[in-house]
Amino acid sequence: MTEIIRKFCAQGVLGNLTYRSGGSFIVLTSILFSQQKVQFPLLPLAPEKIDPDTLNKSSNGTWVVVYIELPAGYNVTDIDISSIKLEGTVLAETWPYAIGDHDKDGISDLMVKFKRSDVIKLLPLGESVPVHVTGKAGTTTFEGVDVIRVMK
Repeated sequence: MTEIIRKFCAQGVLGNLTYRSGGSFIVLTSILFSQQKVQFPLLPLAPEKIDPDTLNKSSNGTWVVVYIELPAGYNVTDIDISSIKLEGTVLAETWPYAIGDHDKDGISDLMVKFKRSDVIKLLPLGESVPVHVTGKAGTTTFEGVDVIRVMK
C-alpha cells in the first residue's frame, strides 16, 4: 500500500481495489471514495481504474485506458476531456472516449485513452507506482490516483 493510499485511508476514504489485466491495456485499480466520510473543500477526488494493472514497458500496445468515476453530486458528462492529464503532462486523447458503467456499480464512468508510448516514457519501474489523473468537471477540478505495477 503506497503512502498516497495510506493518506486516503487516514482521511476516512474507503478503498475498493479491483485488478484486471489483459492484452495491451493498462488497468489501474478502481478506488471508490465515500463522500459521506471525506470532506472535499475544493477538490473532489475522482476514482479511476487503469487497464491493465501491470504495464510492461517492452510489450506492444497502443493505449493506456482510464475509467473515471466521480463522487456523488458530480456527473461525468460534465468532464472536459481536453482537460484530462495523466501525471500532469500526458493529455487524454479527445477521441475515442465512452460513457458507461465499466465496473457495473450503477455509477456512470468516463473512459478515456492515453498514448501508451507517452505513458511508458513517464512512469518509473516499480511494484506500486502511483498514477495521478487530473481534469475539470464544469468549473470543478478533480484528481484521482491509482497504483499499478510497471515492469521492463
